[in-house]
Amino acid sequence: MSALAPAVDAPARPTALGQVQALLGVQSVIVVLLSLNRLSTLTLGYVAGNEFLRWVDLLKHWVFFAGFVLTNAALMLLQARLPHPARPGAADLALLVVNGLFIGAGVFANLALEVIGLDLYVVALLAGVALYLVWRHGRQPLLVYYAVAFGGGLVSTGLFLVLT
Repeated sequence: MSALAPAVDAPARPTALGQVQALLGVQSVIVVLLSLNRLSTLTLGYVAGNEFLRWVDLLKHWVFFAGFVLTNAALMLLQARLPHPARPGAADLALLVVNGLFIGAGVFANLALEVIGLDLYVVALLAGVALYLVWRHGRQPLLVYYAVAFGGGLVSTGLFLVLT
């Protein structure tokens, strides 16, 4: 082919959500581990032998929450701006919901089993953003995932606190 030859259309990329499912699965495992970490005393020790800095001081709540909100909101807005070309099939949708339920369980453990602070407002904000974007843009993979995760965690916490 010469440099002046017309470009040939690349074959269409598959619309399967395998890579997205794998990445969300890894994120779910990390969130579950972080939730277990927050409920334990594993990070109360010192970072170094000189006892200068504790692990818990390394990430203060404000920095964590700011990063958490900005990262999750950015991912949802990117999904809304750059929608997946096809609606998720039943199997993909089921995997997104199951994966979101793992994050929802972490949200529930954080809100229902600890003293509620700024966490509630952060989760409510992200749940609201996710539900609004699902309403506006339909069943896009990340939007479904976040709506189930944050919405489910928030609703289950509310039900738990009302019923106990």
